[in-house]
Amino acid sequence: IDAVRNELGSKGVMTDGVTPRFPLLMSQADEIFVTADSVSMLSEAIQTGKAVGMVPISLSAKGRRTIGEDGSSPRGRRDLRRIWSELTDQRLVGTVEEPVPGAGQIAALDQAVEAVRRLLQDQSA
Repeated sequence: IDAVRNELGSKGVMTDGVTPRFPLLMSQADEIFVTADSVSMLSEAIQTGKAVGMVPISLSAKGRRTIGEDGSSPRGRRDLRRIWSELTDQRLVGTVEEPVPGAGQIAALDQAVEAVRRLLQDQSA
């Protein structure tokens, strides 16, 4: 949590203890920052149409051994780096320094669905 606070600096507010309901937090935010390890939370943030920044993470040594340094997994494991690249390339998420302004709820959702479809097709090919 301290690392996220440090990364966000004065741009964000984190709450400890009892927090408001999640949908309320999302609806009232001007910008949403999500750690890169949660594809679900990234997709929820994108769906709001708000500006989204992805907080980077690093693979652990075990993660690098499991999916490979270059993302070529010998065992077909999911590689989050492919998802991160796709979301960034499609301008659905930005960085902590430069969150990508949302394109509106429907447009963002359609883009996210299409990105996931492409990734699933790549995996089955």
